Parts: sequence; structure tokens; C-alpha cells
Amino acid sequence: KVEIPGMVKVLISFNVKGPYREIRKLIHGLEQSRYFLIIENLVLASSVKEGESIQLQLRIAAYLRNKNTQAPAGANAQSGPGQAIKIKISPDDPLL
Repeated sequence: KVEIPGMVKVLISFNVKGPYREIRKLIHGLEQSRYFLIIENLVLASSVKEGESIQLQLRIAAYLRNKNTQAPAGANAQSGPGQAIKIKISPDDPLL
């Protein structure tokens, strides 16, 4: 487990259902985001029938600056306190 001083790791978990093309666009959008996002887990389930929607389960980590802490001079990525916050997003919330 890597902890970065002065940063907070935010976990975002959500499910998506839709056509393959739209799921692909979502993943591409996450990869190209101006935010530092890491896809930690991805589970894909498809229907037996061609052309039906597929389901995707995603867990994304975002690293945000924590304004309440300051990184000590010379700190490396392995030192310092860490904090994880879990957030669930509703389908109506914008991701990017």
C-alpha cells in the first residue's frame, strides 16, 4: 500500500449498464481525464444475446490534495499518514 503525504485517496465504486460502444467511451474518458484517476478494479458481464447491453462494475481511485496536511520536506511516497474515503456515485452524477 502506497501512501502519498499531503494526498487523500478517494475510492469511487459504481455500476454501469449500456451498449459496448458507450462503455468503451466511458473507460476512454476516465483514462483521458484531467484528474489523476486509477481504475483499480473492472468487472465486465455481457449478455448471451448479441446487441444487448453489457454491465460494468468499476472501482476507481482518485488522489486529491489534502489541504489540512503538509508533506514534510524530503518525504517520499512510502512515508506519512494516509486516509481513505469511500464514496458512492449515483447514476446522475457527472464523472468527468
